[in-house]
Amino acid sequence: METVLLKHYMTKSTLSLFPKLTFTDEDRSYHSHDFFEIFYILEGNIVHNSNNQKRERLTAGDAVLLRKSDKHCSIRENNTPRAHRDIIISEDQFVKACNFIDSGLFKKIISRGEPLRSKISMEKIAEFENCFTELSYFSGDEQSDYRSALYNILTVNLINVFLSEFRPQSDTNKYPTWFKNMLQRFKIPPLMQKGLGAILEQTNYDKSYICRTFKKYMNMSMSKYLLEVRLDYAATLLQITNNTVSDICEQIGIESYPYFTVSFKKKFGYTPREFREIHK
Repeated sequence: METVLLKHYMTKSTLSLFPKLTFTDEDRSYHSHDFFEIFYILEGNIVHNSNNQKRERLTAGDAVLLRKSDKHCSIRENNTPRAHRDIIISEDQFVKACNFIDSGLFKKIISRGEPLRSKISMEKIAEFENCFTELSYFSGDEQSDYRSALYNILTVNLINVFLSEFRPQSDTNKYPTWFKNMLQRFKIPPLMQKGLGAILEQTNYDKSYICRTFKKYMNMSMSKYLLEVRLDYAATLLQITNNTVSDICEQIGIESYPYFTVSFKKKFGYTPREFREIHK
């Protein structure tokens, strides 16, 4: 890895895990690393190119696991605002976490043709962001045993996000492909904002059949699920942006501000303003 990039990412050579927030187009140039990297999109859209083979449009919640052998670059789409979280993981830390999960996992990950990609819920992203906030309180050798344990837990949980394709699924839990694709669309912010019509636009089934299938697999209505996804995303935006509560209400696609406030408090126990103050 180039010295400039190494200094940019690994400010302390002893760190086995280092999180950083990125708001700019720092990754425009095609490059690789001498560490493992996981990143996920917090806000906005980017076009990501990996190994000069595949250009992908990534939106909020999309996550990518890059190995030492991977080369990549990313740019903002149409110069829109964007934010993503980079998590830099040393090879020793990554191998240790893989072996904790499964002794053969590291080999499976590095032998795969393309970087792993996944979709993370806004609720899960908020959990990770809270952990990174906690990590920022430590300096030097302060509570080093606790910090090391937190590194280990975080690394395992981050890797777990990408392991669905390595795990066998039982027939009772295996969703049809069209249904899984539809669920992913619920978590794409522009579609989330527009509502069910936009989300179901590419699903070639009768709406009554989709409703019955959704109820069967998710044990709730699509409207209820969409509200849950919207509120989770709102909770994340309250923590990672300075957008006003009314702007966030509009951003997630809820037209009634009082309804948003009541629904948010019912789910999280606090109004949006109280939640932001607590998690500031």
